[in-house]
Amino acid sequence: MVESILIAKNLQSKGLENSTFLLSRMANRHGLIASVSGAGKTVTLLMASRRTFLSGCAGVYGGCEG
Repeated sequence: MVESILIAKNLQSKGLENSTFLLSRMANRHGLIASVSGAGKTVTLLMASRRTFLSGCAGVYGGCEG
């Protein structure tokens, strides 16, 4: 079982230093990813869904355009 879900990685440091994690026991099933075009929302959504699945939680994810 995954203990934590990587939310954001600091590309300036090596490894996972200064990265942001969400503890899987603290996660709930609702969230919003909003930003400008080209900011990586789809990649963030894909990574979050994969890590949530690996932690054993079911989820429904959706994305919209326009």
